[in-house]
Amino acid sequence: MPAQLHVDLERELDVIVGRLREQFDDVDLTTIDEIVHQHAARFAGAPVQNFAAILTERAAKQTLERTDS
Repeated sequence: MPAQLHVDLERELDVIVGRLREQFDDVDLTTIDEIVHQHAARFAGAPVQNFAAILTERAAKQTLERTDS
């Protein structure tokens, strides 16, 4: 993965973690970060990376909703 792409993805993941932290303030930040990065890893090899961040956020949110209930 090119260095700039990696930096941009990490920045996007940080933003996702922040948004999910606002929605799930009762969940530990480390847990949210781990969930986001686990889902991001699933999409790391996808041929089209344009939607990887969106899919990562959606999957992480679903995981957190299941955990939160």
